[in-house]
Amino acid sequence: MMEIKLFEGFQSYCNQLPPPLTEDISSTVSGILEQVRKNGDTALRELTLRFDGVKLDSIRV
Repeated sequence: MMEIKLFEGFQSYCNQLPPPLTEDISSTVSGILEQVRKNGDTALRELTLRFDGVKLDSIRV
């Protein structure tokens, strides 16, 4: 089962991780943010399919 951390505890959680793992997380998050900046909603749809296994037909905020 995957443990989900709320944002308020994220930094403290990351500080407890070994450096290579922390760098990997940071690199992954940076890549995701860059994809969303470049490709907007298309990236959100692709990432939702990749991480959640859900194909979105539309996005409503």
